[in-house]
Amino acid sequence: MPIRTLSKELIAEIQGSIRHLTTLNLSNNEISQIQNLEPLASLTKLDLGRNRIGAIGGLDALRELAHLDLSGNRIEAVGGLDRLGALEVLVLADNRIGRFEALRTLAWLPQLHTLTLRGNPLASRANYREQVARWLPTLRTLDGEPLPAAAAAAAAPRAAAAPPAARPPPPVDAPTAAAPPPPAPPSPSEALALAQIREAEAHAAELAQLRADADAEVDAARREAAREAAAEAAAVHLEAEAQLRAQLDEATAALADERETSRRLRAYVSGCAQRERAAAEVEAAPAPAAAPPAPPPPASHVRLEEAAAAAEALAVERDLLQLRLDAMSELLQLQESAIADAEEKEEEEEEDDDHDDHGGGDDDDHDDDDDDDDDNDDAKQTR
Repeated sequence: MPIRTLSKELIAEIQGSIRHLTTLNLSNNEISQIQNLEPLASLTKLDLGRNRIGAIGGLDALRELAHLDLSGNRIEAVGGLDRLGALEVLVLADNRIGRFEALRTLAWLPQLHTLTLRGNPLASRANYREQVARWLPTLRTLDGEPLPAAAAAAAAPRAAAAPPAARPPPPVDAPTAAAPPPPAPPSPSEALALAQIREAEAHAAELAQLRADADAEVDAARREAAREAAAEAAAVHLEAEAQLRAQLDEATAALADERETSRRLRAYVSGCAQRERAAAEVEAAPAPAAAPPAPPPPASHVRLEEAAAAAEALAVERDLLQLRLDAMSELLQLQESAIADAEEKEEEEEEDDDHDDHGGGDDDDHDDDDDDDDDNDDAKQTR
């Protein structure tokens, strides 16, 4: 499960596992704010890449930190690093830094020699490397390649170490180059401007952090709404399916009863027919001369006709019940197909974090319920 908050309990657990921790990798998580790192003052390398950090802060206690990776976050302004005097390598690739002025505070880091800014908006601007070298004159490596000024500075000792025959003799009248004067301290106006810049960058970092927190809250709210809508739709589908299955079971039981009644009537009609044939055989047999032939019982014909009519009525009613059972089976299949389509649609909506289309599925389910009620009413009226 990804880490979302650098809580005090988590930092205490990390500190307790290793007494003198120097390297910590917290990349590929969902951390939105750097905080509670004071107990880890012995860190020399910290990796917070590919998180949701919108502003740099909470690092003042890490005075021994030499390598910091903040790539793949949501950082727009560079600040909160002026206390890291030992920082040598800073990775800010794939963020949202778009102004060269945002790099001004990095000039206060005396040990910084390697910087990575690829993947930021300012990396696509004209004279990108020259501008970075102008803002950070002590920087030696940018995006894994040496800066022009750093390459010239590295070539100077090699030229000085070359043998005398390989170097041309200096001109006779060439004056000795004087050492460059040390940089002058900033004037009060420059110091005030720097303070204002730092304050503006801190404000921008705070706004960026607020926006990152708001984005995280919106994402969480969308996921929760999608889960609630999916649960509600599933409950409606299950209730409709249960109702349809109950109606189908009821229709099946009624059809079984009608079939049993029809079977009994058929047996009764068959018995009446057998008795009628027996009576006819008796009538056809030659009777004794003394005894006159008995008249055929008319009641058996009446009972036979009534039984035949009742059997025909039951056959018609059985056919109607069969039609109703077939209709209920088709409705159940349609409902199961609609449930499967709705589940597939809900899975697609969860992947896209979009829950606006869930209402349509509920309306379709209510329409299917209304159609089922109408079919049930028609079947009852026909019966």
